[in-house]
Amino acid sequence: MRKRSIATLAAAVVLVYAAVAAISAINVPDTPSGYYHSASGALVIDPDHRPPAPALHGATIDGKPLALADLKGKTVILNAWASWCAPCRKETPLLSDYHRQHATVTVLGIDQNDSTADGRAFTDAYKVPYPSLHDPGGRAQLDFPKGIIRSRGLPFTVIIDPQGRIAASYSGELDRQVLDAMVKWATHPNPTPPSTKASR
Repeated sequence: MRKRSIATLAAAVVLVYAAVAAISAINVPDTPSGYYHSASGALVIDPDHRPPAPALHGATIDGKPLALADLKGKTVILNAWASWCAPCRKETPLLSDYHRQHATVTVLGIDQNDSTADGRAFTDAYKVPYPSLHDPGGRAQLDFPKGIIRSRGLPFTVIIDPQGRIAASYSGELDRQVLDAMVKWATHPNPTPPSTKASR
């Protein structure tokens, strides 16, 4: 019985150590001032420290020219996805509803590592109402400032404020609560982000 208790305690210590290590890895020491990591894992940026969004442009998966700069004046939810990405499939209905329901918010997709045919099949199947730039080489994320996108995987989402600046980002599958908080922060930031830990 005593040996079992010791083994259980040892296992708990290992789990705690792993959790602490994971949290420490998120809070990078050289993260710029004015950047905050929320409890949900989102990155939010103070208005005075927001970098300009990259000049993304190109053809959509439907072959039409489109530039991110064309959407200045609106809050833009920039979402990178691929047809083979399971989390992307799960969050697409949320993004589609958001695009339809908010007049001052628009969604712009970035279809990465897909053929245009696969991308169109995906958007047709999910009845996606917003356009998506075609980025077959996945190079768009290289245009963002260091630290904005913290994962090489998909999906990732970047919120652009109406002034064309990066306000927030999130790596992984979105839920409504996280998306609402990031969009609100883009247009109505609080002096101190709620439930966040400042990065120094």
